[in-house]
Amino acid sequence: MAVSKKDIAANYPLPAYNYRVQIGSESYGFAKVSGLSMKYDTVSYRHGLSFAEGTHHLLGILQPVNLSLQRGVVRQGSLLLAWISTPIKQDITVDLCDEGGKPQVSWWVQNALPTAYEAGDFDVNTQEVTIETLSLVSDNMRVTYHQSGQTGGGRGSFFKI
Repeated sequence: MAVSKKDIAANYPLPAYNYRVQIGSESYGFAKVSGLSMKYDTVSYRHGLSFAEGTHHLLGILQPVNLSLQRGVVRQGSLLLAWISTPIKQDITVDLCDEGGKPQVSWWVQNALPTAYEAGDFDVNTQEVTIETLSLVSDNMRVTYHQSGQTGGGRGSFFKI
């Protein structure tokens, strides 16, 4: 069975290196973005007939998004240090793009608040770039697949704060 170029493009995984990050209304380059995850606490429940029916598991509270942004240290100053020095909540959008630079999947993190800043490691035995890290926390994240229109994430009353 022959597969068309359109089928291959639609079903081939996107490379992880072709992304861009927008903080507020400005775009920035980052070496690494991690922590774009949603996870619920689980609650185990046993009632009077649990000897016969076993334990029931229920969804609990949606845990906060713990995002990490990593960027190379440059001579002219640090965006990450400036943000944690005057910590304000900002929206962050991470777009995973196709080969033409068009966003295919977007992660939108609402009201991210910086919680920790870490300077990179210094080691005389390496020639790697020094990386600084900013840790952030947020209560809401939405994921959008642009071609299919699929959207998910967040709470039931999503972004109605």
